[in-house]
Amino acid sequence: MPTSAIIKTEAITLRVAPFSNTSHVVTWLTPTHGKIATVVKGACRPKSLMMGQYDIGFLCELLFYERERNGVHVIKECSVINAREVIRGNWQLTAATSYLCHLASIVTPEAGHAPELYRLLRHSLSRLSSLAPQHRQLFLAWFELRLLSVLGVPPLLTNCTLCNAPVEAHQGSLFSAAYGGFICSRCKDASRNSHALLQVAGDTIALMRRLMAASDFRLLVSLKCKDSQYSSIGRCLGAFLEHHVDLAPENRAVAHQMLKLQEQFAESSGCPT
Repeated sequence: MPTSAIIKTEAITLRVAPFSNTSHVVTWLTPTHGKIATVVKGACRPKSLMMGQYDIGFLCELLFYERERNGVHVIKECSVINAREVIRGNWQLTAATSYLCHLASIVTPEAGHAPELYRLLRHSLSRLSSLAPQHRQLFLAWFELRLLSVLGVPPLLTNCTLCNAPVEAHQGSLFSAAYGGFICSRCKDASRNSHALLQVAGDTIALMRRLMAASDFRLLVSLKCKDSQYSSIGRCLGAFLEHHVDLAPENRAVAHQMLKLQEQFAESSGCPT
């Protein structure tokens, strides 16, 4: 049997799961090999050289033996590039980090080549800890829209998904996750899922469009967002992600609720979190 090649790459830890009493299976996102899984033997032993070298959201340098067939690879070495210590000291940000990694994991096929998704996740994890609490909920919504754009399945926010008529933001509109975006009032009766339509106000439509268009969240940090807009965008994107990428709604809800609690605490105490 040919010797397996040794691959060296950057990698972001997406998931850590037990493999045996002393070993882990770690799922990674890499810029060159997409999503891969490696066995880390003896990871839980007290003297393991791998202890503390990976956790959810860590940016690492990874060496692994590439197998000729798809499946779990064998790790050779792993060292931390960025452990994101600021996030580790904040349980709300830890929940948000876990959510970003989980979402990236479920939309990436095994060994799927996803360099743009890797760049988005790497950038987003680095930005998350530097944002003020009042911007973090909106940041997750921006990430979700950018991720959907990378996947090629963004919601249609400018035209009716049924008749392609322009949707005027100032008039408000109806959002359908099943149809993939907004539908105009004329097409409401023609839709087969009218019970699932979400009413969205004009200012919220305009905000969603700004989120979709921004390549970097730094362009949006001056935005003021009302609770009603947070809630409306959250309902639309939650339904869209559940319908199109099979995201369990409770996974998303935990991260958003944690950041909402953090923002409320910061506002009530007058202190940054």
